[in-house]
Amino acid sequence: MKRIRLVLITALLALPAWAAAQDFSVTPLNPVRVGKAGEQIKVKTLLTNHSDQTIRMRVDRVEEIPEGWTSSICFGVFCLADFVSSAEENWGPGRTDTLSTWINAITGEGYGVVTYNLTQRDTNGQVIGEPFVQKYIGITDGLDVLVVDQGDGSAASEIASRIPAGKTHGVWTVLEAGPQLDDLATFESVFWLTGENESPITEGNRASMAQYLGNGGKLFLSGSNVAYGLCDPSSANYSEDACDFLANRLGAAYVGTSNIDTEGEGAVGDGLGGGLAFSVDSAASDRIAPTIAGKVFLKWKSGAAAGIRRADGMERLIYLTFDFAAISNSVVKDLFVNRTFAFFEDETPPQLSVGVLQHPFFTSNLDLFVGSADGVEPETVELTVNDNPVPLTLLDAEAGLWHARHELAASGTIDLSAFAKDVADNGGDVARTFTASKAGAHGFAASSADGRFTIAIDAGLFEGGEYMLVLGEEARGNETGKIALSVNERDIHWLGEDSFSKTDHAAYTVLPDR
Repeated sequence: MKRIRLVLITALLALPAWAAAQDFSVTPLNPVRVGKAGEQIKVKTLLTNHSDQTIRMRVDRVEEIPEGWTSSICFGVFCLADFVSSAEENWGPGRTDTLSTWINAITGEGYGVVTYNLTQRDTNGQVIGEPFVQKYIGITDGLDVLVVDQGDGSAASEIASRIPAGKTHGVWTVLEAGPQLDDLATFESVFWLTGENESPITEGNRASMAQYLGNGGKLFLSGSNVAYGLCDPSSANYSEDACDFLANRLGAAYVGTSNIDTEGEGAVGDGLGGGLAFSVDSAASDRIAPTIAGKVFLKWKSGAAAGIRRADGMERLIYLTFDFAAISNSVVKDLFVNRTFAFFEDETPPQLSVGVLQHPFFTSNLDLFVGSADGVEPETVELTVNDNPVPLTLLDAEAGLWHARHELAASGTIDLSAFAKDVADNGGDVARTFTASKAGAHGFAASSADGRFTIAIDAGLFEGGEYMLVLGEEARGNETGKIALSVNERDIHWLGEDSFSKTDHAAYTVLPDR
C-alpha cells in the first residue's frame, strides 16, 4: 500500500543560482500498465538528477480519467493526496528514484491517462530549460477491445471512435514498449496501429502477437511500414525470424515499398472485402504478396495486395499494408470497422443451398448448383452426389454460385451434400435428397425484358425436394424486379427475399407450400 503524505512540505532547501540548464532526465519503466478494475494501478518512470547539486522539481498533473477514478502524484515511495494537482520536491545530487502515479480504478472498467508537466525551478521559482511532458496510462484488464497506438494517435482515435456501442475499450499509447502477452491475453480483440512509423514491430512485439494469435486472439494490424520493418535488410528490426513471422503469422511476403497506390477495392466475392472501394490520402504502403497462410481481401487498383486476412479456428487476423487513418472517406472507415468486428465475432456456420436442373430433352443430364449468400471461401466448397465427389466450377463469384454437371444413370434417389467454410473458418453444410425420373423431365427457362417473371414449375419433378431458381445473366442485368413462382398454380413459399437486383445473389431456393 502506498504511503500518503497529506501536506506538501514547503520549507525546501534553497538552491544555488548557478543552475542554468536542465540537470535531470526521465527514464520510462512501465508508464503503461494493465491492472484490475476496482484496484490501484501504479505506473512509473525514473527521475535522475545528473548534477552534484540539489535541484527543485515541480510536477503539474493533468487527468483524463473516468468519472469516479482518482490519481496521486508520487515521489519515490511517498504519494500525495489525490486532490493535490501540483507539487514540488528537492532532488538530491545524483539521486535516481521513481516518479510515478497511482491510478485508482475505483468505479470499474476503462482506462485513464495522467500527464505530468515536469519542470526544473531555480531559487526564484523560474523554469530552467524546457518542460518535460510524461504520460502515464492505466488500463483495466478484461476489456472488449485494446487499441495499441504506435503511430501519431490519429488512427487510434479513428478506431476508438468507431468501436460499437456497448463494447468497452482501452488505448495503450506506446510510450516505452508495446504490450506483452500477459497484457494482451485478457482482451477479446486488439487493434495495433503503427501509422507510418518505420520499423515498428520489435522482437518482443512479435512474440506477444504470435502467442496472442496462437491462443485464439483477434488482431487488426495496420501500418505502412510493418512488412518493411520486419523483412527489409535495411530495417533496424530485420531478421529471418521476423520474416518468418510476416509469412506465417501475418500471411504475407515482403516485396518492397510503394508510393504509387492510392485507390483500392475489395476482392470480388470476398466475404470481408467484397463491395468495398476506398482511397487513401497517403501513397505510402508496403508492397506484399500473400503466402499460403494468408488470403488477399483488399487490392490496389494496380493489382497489388492491400489487405490480408486469415482465420484458423478461433484465431482471426486482419493486416492492412497502409495507415488506417489515411483512408479518405469516413463511411468507408465505418464499414472497415464494422466488418472487422463481424469477422472477429462470427461463429455462425454459413448457409448453403443446393439445386438441380434437368435437361428437358436429354433427361439424364443434370446441372447441379451450390449457392451461398454468406461469402464462403471458394476453395473450400465441396459437393458430393450419392457420396461421390463432383468437381465444381465457380459460376458467379459475386453471387456465390457454383455449378457442376452430372449424368443420371437411372431414375431414383439423388443425394446431394455440400460443404463450405466462410472467411471466419466456420464450416457449414447442407444435404438434400431428390427423387428424379430419367424420362418426362420438366426443365424450364424464362426471360423478361422488364425484369418481371412468372414461372410455372410442374410438381413431381423432384418429389418432396426443394427447387432452386438460378437467374441468368439477362435477369441479373435488369434493375430491381419481382419474381412470382407457382407449382401447379399453387404459390411457392420463399426461403429468401422476393426481389433481386444487379448486386443480389443469383441463386434462390424455394419450397412448394404443402
